[in-house]
Amino acid sequence: MLVPVLLALVSGCAETQIDTTYGRIAGRSVNGTGVFASLLRDEGHEVRAARRLNEELGDWAETIVRFLPEPGIVSQEEADWYFDWQMEGDGRRLILVCRDGSAEAEYWQGALEALPEDAPEQQRDRIEEKLTRASDWGSEGPPPGFQAADPDYWFRFDEETGGADPSVSLGGPWSEGIDPKAAALPLHRALEVSSPAEAALLTGDDDRVIVMDWSWDDPIDGGDPSAVLVVANGSFLLNAAVVPHARRPLTMKVAEWVGSTPRKVAFVEGSFLLGAESSMPTPWQVIRQVPELGIVAGHFLMLALIAALAHAVILGRPRAAPFSGADRPRMHAEALGNLLSRIGSDRAARSLLTTYRRWRRPQAHDDHPRIDGP
Repeated sequence: MLVPVLLALVSGCAETQIDTTYGRIAGRSVNGTGVFASLLRDEGHEVRAARRLNEELGDWAETIVRFLPEPGIVSQEEADWYFDWQMEGDGRRLILVCRDGSAEAEYWQGALEALPEDAPEQQRDRIEEKLTRASDWGSEGPPPGFQAADPDYWFRFDEETGGADPSVSLGGPWSEGIDPKAAALPLHRALEVSSPAEAALLTGDDDRVIVMDWSWDDPIDGGDPSAVLVVANGSFLLNAAVVPHARRPLTMKVAEWVGSTPRKVAFVEGSFLLGAESSMPTPWQVIRQVPELGIVAGHFLMLALIAALAHAVILGRPRAAPFSGADRPRMHAEALGNLLSRIGSDRAARSLLTTYRRWRRPQAHDDHPRIDGP
């Protein structure tokens, strides 16, 4: 199932208009998560997308996957919800994928390399421009007013900031069998192991941590503890990032971390997950969120307008049709007589009219006088 999804994603690699929406299952965005979600479904898990952190989600989900929409650590309010959710049940898993770059630059690089030599120069220039803009994306801090979770309680980043070059070496238990050069994992901001409970699963150059996990304290009854997996970026989880074959074993490692038995997995999407429930969005708001619906709605409106005009009431007085005399038998004979007269058959025309008149009014042309009485 994974291969068809990847082929559908890269089938238009020479196009200059692509979807770059970050962290959504739906659609064919290069920065989407649909490929990873399909992989979990293939492993037998039940996967859904969620937009709210509420009681209904907490009761249903056994694993939550969260691609953070902004650079930096998770917010304090969101982290508190995750902690309470994990403490309320055994074996609950949380996967946090930090936002540090995107797969767009790699997509355009692949599109540029896939162009044939005889491709139009204008198309090549457009792709190079897209590549330059995508490469300019850098790791930034959280937005103003953002209250980050306590790094001592959750996780923190190291102070070193890497360059744009991918890691030339990989370490940790997850690096076994992975070719670092073929995987070419970019790493701008690495994670920092600051607690004995945290275990580095994958490291890059200079032992900078790319993936780590930890478990919360064991429950009182000795059940399966809840655990957290943190990934420094989506370099092997985003749709276009999974295309290189050397990265797919790492994607499988994350899927295996979820568990071998079927679980209920929720992909939490969006920026506003907590607070009061929002009202039902208006059609205009839905169209703004999904621009493709605007095209469909425009076609329906045009068809509705054409149908309304076709059934509209015609105003004004209708003009009467010209009188043809088709309902008067006499007119037929006269028309035939005129036709015979035009072709030089006057005698035949007069004979025809006389015959018609005698048939029409026989008493007026009776040659024998009527005798009254015996």
